[in-house]
Amino acid sequence: MSTYDFKCDVCDFVQTVFEEPQKLHDTEHFCPTCKGKMRRVYSSPTIKIAFRAGHDPYTGMNFESQRQRERYMAENGIIKGE
Repeated sequence: MSTYDFKCDVCDFVQTVFEEPQKLHDTEHFCPTCKGKMRRVYSSPTIKIAFRAGHDPYTGMNFESQRQRERYMAENGIIKGE
């Protein structure tokens, strides 16, 4: 089974659905909130890359550890801190 995202045409609610690819087009999806028809939305896959010490091109800084990088990003509003 694969995951697919659907968005409601009425209230913009987004839901992730687990479904077999061959059954994807056979089933209509309706919003659990307002019962409006939902359409499939396409998004980029999430890719997480392991941390490597050194220059981080995203922030333009050099970091010795993942914790140091995350602390910097939280302090500067790039990500939410703990």
